[in-house]
Amino acid sequence: MIIILPGNAAYNDLNSQPMVAYRNLLVEGTIAGALVPADAPRADAATEDTSEFWGPTAASDLVVTFAQNEAAHLAYFDAHSMASDSRTIKVERLGASRTNLILRSEELDNASWTKTRATITANATAAPDGELIADKLVEDASAGTSHFAIQTVTLAANQSMTLSAYFKAAERNEGRITCTGGAGSMSVGFNLAAETITPLTTGDGVVSSVALENVGAGWYRVSVTGTPSASGATVTFQVFLIVGGTAIYNGDNTSGLFVWGAQLELGAGPTSYIRTTTASVASVWYDITTWLAPETDGSFMVVFPEVSTTGYRFSVSGACQIGVAWIGPRLVIPGGVVPDYEPIWAAARITKLPAVSRRGHFRGQRIERSGASLSAQFMPIPHDFALNDMAEFRKHFNEGKAFIWASAPRIFLQDVAYCWADQDATLSQVIRAGGDLVNFSMQMEAYVGR
Repeated sequence: MIIILPGNAAYNDLNSQPMVAYRNLLVEGTIAGALVPADAPRADAATEDTSEFWGPTAASDLVVTFAQNEAAHLAYFDAHSMASDSRTIKVERLGASRTNLILRSEELDNASWTKTRATITANATAAPDGELIADKLVEDASAGTSHFAIQTVTLAANQSMTLSAYFKAAERNEGRITCTGGAGSMSVGFNLAAETITPLTTGDGVVSSVALENVGAGWYRVSVTGTPSASGATVTFQVFLIVGGTAIYNGDNTSGLFVWGAQLELGAGPTSYIRTTTASVASVWYDITTWLAPETDGSFMVVFPEVSTTGYRFSVSGACQIGVAWIGPRLVIPGGVVPDYEPIWAAARITKLPAVSRRGHFRGQRIERSGASLSAQFMPIPHDFALNDMAEFRKHFNEGKAFIWASAPRIFLQDVAYCWADQDATLSQVIRAGGDLVNFSMQMEAYVGR
């Protein structure tokens, strides 16, 4: 399975062109994180032998750091049980510190939040990370008035800040988040059904930007950046229910909206969500992806616009097994694969050892090895590209080292695998007549998961 995230026009080159990734930054940097003893992530984890798994025993993180910035375009996982164990995973980058100033960011039923003509149903649905911890803000039966939850934070006056929270429609699909302070306020109203947002201000409040991000499974992250007021050292984070574009309406004591992950931070733009409980929390980790849920236990790759940083982190929502973990840059090969290519899922092979009794009775078979053997013949590529851009990968391939292969990431979403060169194969390149183009092919072995 391949997921290609938006945000970079250059990723149109992944439409029908093959891609390889041969630098796994996990084996180049310094690893830290909760690992099962002897189960560190390995770049050569080509079997399902348990000694080759990174096996998180609970919700945990795996971190790799470097002395200088390292660029990456993709993350890949294989030999995993995330789908069968109903786990999600997120990829993050290291950056400057930000602090979530809201307390109990996932617990609107807590006394840190004051509910006005509204109640909270705790743990009413699954949050964006897949855990059953998202609350529901429910209006009471009061007529001709507003229904909301509020939290107060003490800050210095006249500061730029960003409010954000995650929302999912229930009986209501409209809402508003507001920050008030001194003589003004800044807000963003939203309609999840229409996927629209509206900036709002009162007094001397200023809105710099607003955003609505679809994070999947019906959830949206709504944010507003600006200055609520030039005066006043106390601000309030307010979550309103809205009907027909207005906060003043007749409640029915039943309807509401799912809410999770409230965040108030100083600075422009929302950063990665930071969970809090009894105190504000600072973090240096920023989302590259949202929480991802593999559909199967097979190959899983996410491709994102280029990131360059001194650290990457994988966060897993719970205990599972992960054999091949990979993050790094990619190389797109121009042209494409020649027709009659046999995709990985069709090239799967199983070597069996039968057991037969001395009297000829069949007693079963033992699987000696499973995997795939495949060959890719490429359209002619420019001579300069073969000589320069492919030089490092050619050396990597010929030395028999592992790499990630995808034949056409935007078209064949299942054709991706953890591969290595066939035993006697080399990546040979033949210059065509005229010298401008080069022919080449690859004979590969591939890991084929469950």
